[in-house]
Amino acid sequence: MAVSSSASDCFTTGGISDIDIVIFNMHGFNQCILQLQSFKDDDTYSVIFLQEHWKNPDQLSEFNYFNDKYEVISNSAMTHVLQTGILRGGSFVVGVLVVWLH
Repeated sequence: MAVSSSASDCFTTGGISDIDIVIFNMHGFNQCILQLQSFKDDDTYSVIFLQEHWKNPDQLSEFNYFNDKYEVISNSAMTHVLQTGILRGGSFVVGVLVVWLH
Protein backbone atom coordinates (compact mmCIF):
# COMPACT_ATOMS: atom_id res chain seq x y z
CA MET A 1 0.00 0.00 0.00
CA ALA A 2 1.43 3.36 -1.03
CA VAL A 3 1.34 6.19 1.47
CA SER A 4 1.46 9.76 0.26
CA SER A 5 3.81 12.10 2.06
CA SER A 6 2.14 15.21 0.66
CA ALA A 7 -0.89 16.64 2.45
CA SER A 8 -2.15 18.16 -0.81
CA ASP A 9 -2.24 14.69 -2.41
CA CYS A 10 -4.43 13.44 0.43
CA PHE A 11 -7.04 16.17 -0.09
CA THR A 12 -7.09 16.51 -3.87
CA THR A 13 -10.53 15.61 -5.23
CA GLY A 14 -12.37 16.83 -8.29
CA GLY A 15 -9.84 19.52 -9.17
CA ILE A 16 -9.75 20.97 -5.66
CA SER A 17 -6.14 21.14 -4.60
CA ASP A 18 -6.54 22.60 -1.12
CA ILE A 19 -9.27 22.04 1.42
CA ASP A 20 -8.89 24.00 4.62
CA ILE A 21 -10.77 22.36 7.48
CA VAL A 22 -11.41 23.54 11.03
CA ILE A 23 -12.79 21.36 13.81
CA PHE A 24 -14.13 23.41 16.69
CA ASN A 25 -15.53 22.30 20.05
CA MET A 26 -17.96 25.04 20.96
CA HIS A 27 -18.75 24.14 24.59
CA GLY A 28 -22.09 25.82 23.92
CA PHE A 29 -23.39 28.06 21.16
CA ASN A 30 -23.59 31.31 23.11
CA GLN A 31 -19.98 31.14 24.29
CA CYS A 32 -18.65 30.94 20.74
CA ILE A 33 -20.89 33.11 18.59
CA LEU A 34 -18.08 35.59 17.91
CA GLN A 35 -15.72 32.80 16.86
CA LEU A 36 -18.38 31.44 14.48
CA GLN A 37 -18.81 34.88 12.95
CA SER A 38 -15.06 35.12 12.38
CA PHE A 39 -15.03 31.70 10.67
CA LYS A 40 -17.79 32.88 8.34
CA ASP A 41 -16.23 36.27 7.58
CA ASP A 42 -12.69 34.95 7.10
CA ASP A 43 -13.30 32.75 4.00
CA THR A 44 -10.28 30.66 5.04
CA TYR A 45 -12.10 27.40 5.67
CA SER A 46 -13.74 25.18 3.08
CA VAL A 47 -15.27 22.92 5.72
CA ILE A 48 -16.14 23.70 9.34
CA PHE A 49 -16.95 20.92 11.82
CA LEU A 50 -18.64 22.20 14.98
CA GLN A 51 -19.25 19.95 17.94
CA GLU A 52 -20.98 20.40 21.28
CA HIS A 53 -23.22 23.27 20.16
CA TRP A 54 -25.71 22.27 22.89
CA LYS A 55 -28.74 23.11 20.76
CA ASN A 56 -31.92 21.06 20.69
CA PRO A 57 -33.52 20.27 17.30
CA ASP A 58 -35.86 23.28 17.51
CA GLN A 59 -32.89 25.63 17.92
CA LEU A 60 -30.74 24.43 15.00
CA SER A 61 -32.14 27.22 12.83
CA GLU A 62 -29.86 29.57 14.78
CA PHE A 63 -27.08 28.37 12.47
CA ASN A 64 -28.93 29.76 9.40
CA TYR A 65 -26.59 32.77 9.22
CA PHE A 66 -24.10 30.40 7.54
CA ASN A 67 -26.53 29.78 4.65
CA ASP A 68 -25.37 32.65 2.43
CA LYS A 69 -21.88 31.13 1.99
CA TYR A 70 -22.10 27.55 3.23
CA GLU A 71 -24.22 24.44 2.96
CA VAL A 72 -25.19 23.27 6.44
CA ILE A 73 -25.89 19.83 7.90
CA SER A 74 -26.78 19.75 11.57
CA ASN A 75 -27.87 17.23 14.13
CA SER A 76 -28.80 17.33 17.77
CA ALA A 77 -28.56 14.37 20.09
CA MET A 78 -30.93 16.11 22.49
CA THR A 79 -34.13 14.67 20.94
CA HIS A 80 -34.17 11.54 23.07
CA VAL A 81 -33.04 13.37 26.22
CA LEU A 82 -35.77 16.01 25.82
CA GLN A 83 -38.45 13.35 25.31
CA THR A 84 -37.63 11.76 28.66
CA GLY A 85 -38.59 14.85 30.65
CA ILE A 86 -36.62 17.34 32.70
CA LEU A 87 -32.92 17.62 31.91
CA ARG A 88 -30.77 16.47 34.77
CA GLY A 89 -27.27 15.16 35.08
CA GLY A 90 -24.79 16.00 32.43
CA SER A 91 -22.35 14.78 29.81
CA PHE A 92 -24.80 14.70 26.94
CA VAL A 93 -23.45 14.29 23.44
CA VAL A 94 -25.24 17.34 22.17
CA GLY A 95 -24.75 17.84 18.51
CA VAL A 96 -22.59 18.17 15.47
CA LEU A 97 -22.76 20.70 12.68
CA VAL A 98 -20.92 20.52 9.36
CA VAL A 99 -20.76 23.49 7.01
CA TRP A 100 -18.94 23.77 3.69
CA LEU A 101 -18.56 26.44 1.04
CA HIS A 102 -21.08 26.57 -1.83
